[in-house]
Amino acid sequence: MKRRLVLATAGATLVSGCSSYLRAPSNSDGETELEGVALESDELTDWTQPRRDAQNRAYVEEGDSTDRPQVRREIDHHGDGPDFLGPILTVDGVAIFLDNEAGDIVGFDLKTFEEVWTHAIDSPQHVLKYITATDEAVFVTAGNELYRRPLDDDGTQWETDGLPASTPPVYADGLVLTGQESGTGQMVATNAATGETEWDVHDVDVSPVQPACTDELCVHVDLHGQCSGFELETGDERWSTDTNMSPSGPPVIGDSILVSGAADEQGVIERLDPADGDTIDSHRFDEPIEHALAYAENRIYAVDASGVLHCLDTELDTQWTYGSDIDFNADGWAERSPIVVGETVWYAGPDLDLHGIDITTGEQRWTIDFYPTSPAPFASAGSALLLARGEGLQILAP
Repeated sequence: MKRRLVLATAGATLVSGCSSYLRAPSNSDGETELEGVALESDELTDWTQPRRDAQNRAYVEEGDSTDRPQVRREIDHHGDGPDFLGPILTVDGVAIFLDNEAGDIVGFDLKTFEEVWTHAIDSPQHVLKYITATDEAVFVTAGNELYRRPLDDDGTQWETDGLPASTPPVYADGLVLTGQESGTGQMVATNAATGETEWDVHDVDVSPVQPACTDELCVHVDLHGQCSGFELETGDERWSTDTNMSPSGPPVIGDSILVSGAADEQGVIERLDPADGDTIDSHRFDEPIEHALAYAENRIYAVDASGVLHCLDTELDTQWTYGSDIDFNADGWAERSPIVVGETVWYAGPDLDLHGIDITTGEQRWTIDFYPTSPAPFASAGSALLLARGEGLQILAP
């Protein structure tokens, strides 16, 4: 059965995973208060119908109202709300995001939705652009600066300037890698503990996407489709190969290296050998692939320029497609990279709705009347999906 969820809210409620349910009724002064209700066996032990006022409206349009495999709420903890640029990160049950209005990195506990810490970034650039995190620290770029802020009060913090920082930072084996798309290009590996430069590679036509790394290799695709593998420890080039495509996003590394993009007005995925960069096989689509792939459980997910979601196996054989019959709404639509959460792959469809698709069958599980405004709106929090909006953070439990 297909179920359709509809939400219009300026208020605040939350579901966090399957351990607790939080609802947020408004008090007599119109202020939001959080109230917890325990869950047992994935079912609500205490349930009332959602409030249906202008501040907090959520309802199931189709399906049995007593059958709620997914409970959906939104919380606006910051009043007018931070400017979520994304991506949202989750580390040990904490959601981490950028608040550019205040110039802060903010961490929220996903069970209580209490703010557990805030790190101010006093940057002359002010705009916090990209973020990555480990279980010890958060790394954020602002202009040509890279900042390290610890996840606890006793950790080390540092900042460096003059770095190439037009690509999102990537953490790998104690290094933070950043790149710059300017001139001949540059890629720098910074020691995550000390902030010191470990190696610096010039003459790389760095594309405005992050590289992908294993414990030994850093793989990068430049603006012209040249894919190169660098030794992670030294920055020395191990191999380089021409994919003849305009890349759509960072490489994906599993048993092989997956590179996606567009060539001759078609979408392309190439599978490369990590040892030498040689092409193993490739797959072409009728429409270009313009955003990053998603990869989970030996399945590859790609959204083409017409809004169709493709699922392929690791041999690049198509398993199913979804969305070819969706009405295309070009007013404001842009492909967002899909994300896999549990048994569902989520993507922003060309009808400006959010679609949840069963990863095995390719059948629609949910369609949500909500279109993300953030460039990188999705994150996974265990079995829950996090969405960023300009005015709040939304959590969907499966």
